[in-house]
This record gives sequence, C-alpha cells and structure tokens, in this order.
Amino acid sequence: MRLKHRMPPWLADAAFGHFSNDRRKTHREIDTIVAWVDASAPAGDDRELPPTPNFEEGWTIGKPDVV
Repeated sequence: MRLKHRMPPWLADAAFGHFSNDRRKTHREIDTIVAWVDASAPAGDDRELPPTPNFEEGWTIGKPDVV
C-alpha cells in the first residue's frame, strides 16, 4: 500500500486549491506521531486529563415502556 500522508484519508485534492478543513498532517506532525509510537505510546501527564464526567442517576429522557 502506498503511503499518502493523510490522516484520516479524504477525497479533496490540494492540487485544486486550499481547503479550510484539510486533514492532511504536516511532516512535523507525522514525526511527532511516529516518535510517540516508537516510544511504545506512553501515556501523558495525568494532571492534564479532563475532569471525570458526572452522570445523572436514573433515566434522563423519561422511563422507557419496557426495561
């Protein structure tokens, strides 16, 4: 398979203009991902995690007819 340097793949072709939603990765971004994978994908700093979500108890959209 030919490496196309697109993540995720999409159909727009940069040869036909600039796209504001261009998903292609720069070589620097690719190098960063490759270095992270080569390092066995270490976890980041736990202090940077988003807060744990709070979930409501019970049914949030009304009780269903059958449970």
